[in-house]
Amino acid sequence: MNRPAGFWKRLLANLLDAIVIGIPISVIGYLITGSMETNWFTTLANLLYALVVPAVWYGYTVGKRMIGIRIAKVNGGKVGLARCFCVRLSTGLCILLLLEWDLLSVR
Repeated sequence: MNRPAGFWKRLLANLLDAIVIGIPISVIGYLITGSMETNWFTTLANLLYALVVPAVWYGYTVGKRMIGIRIAKVNGGKVGLARCFCVRLSTGLCILLLLEWDLLSVR
């Protein structure tokens, strides 16, 4: 594996995923459920996209492919569902901790 991607490339890839994939999923979710709020369809579709697509598409999502980065093992090998789950879980925990830290520091 070459150099790991930096924060800004990862952020841009996630923003592209949100625009290219997230918006259409939200529209389809609205058409199916009639709710603009978070619903079962958007939650399930986003979860499946985040876990299955990188596992099947050699570590790429649409946004990552557009930027030219991917999720990979240290040896450069293909990731599986378990690795994709761990990546999403650790990312979510980091975001949650940062938000909590920000909320606690306001007081």
